[in-house]
Amino acid sequence: MRTALRFLGIVLLAACGGKVSTVPDPTDTPAATTTGTARPPRGGSSPTSQPDPVPQPPPPLPEKAEYSAQAWLGGLDHLEVTKADYATNTCTRVFLTNPASSKQFPNVSAPSDWAVTNAVRTSGVKGCAAGSPTKDGVPATDGKGTLAWKEDPGVYLPCNLSVHAVLLFATTPTQVTFDADDVAVKGCQ
Repeated sequence: MRTALRFLGIVLLAACGGKVSTVPDPTDTPAATTTGTARPPRGGSSPTSQPDPVPQPPPPLPEKAEYSAQAWLGGLDHLEVTKADYATNTCTRVFLTNPASSKQFPNVSAPSDWAVTNAVRTSGVKGCAAGSPTKDGVPATDGKGTLAWKEDPGVYLPCNLSVHAVLLFATTPTQVTFDADDVAVKGCQ
């Protein structure tokens, strides 16, 4: 009889998962104890741990346009002035030569024998800096205004310039305004 009771006890222990108590085991309660205090789920994080940080948006683009200029000597001397316009996400480039090989824009004046020979607009402001590689763009059809700089004896290429001009295009936006003073020129001599 003892053997039979022992066998029955072992079967009962095995059937109950080895537990014989009728009192609930606090480790079996997944989210709370009998006092109502919240506990983290097994293998989870503590409720007091910090949530993942919220990703921050990229910094805002400049509200104004950024101007740059570069000059270089050659058979024809060259000057390029660019406008990176963040409001329209466009890049407009104005090219001048000296001596002027042609005057494509006779209503845009420049000092000495310099003349605007080309102007183009492209989409996107990435890489919009004078002297950087250019991609094909929409050519300007006309323009009016002035590019100016102080001509000093012994200084052949300008080191700073001002530009106050409007370029006209056949496509929207139909005009681009250049309006900047004291633009530093890379490559000045």
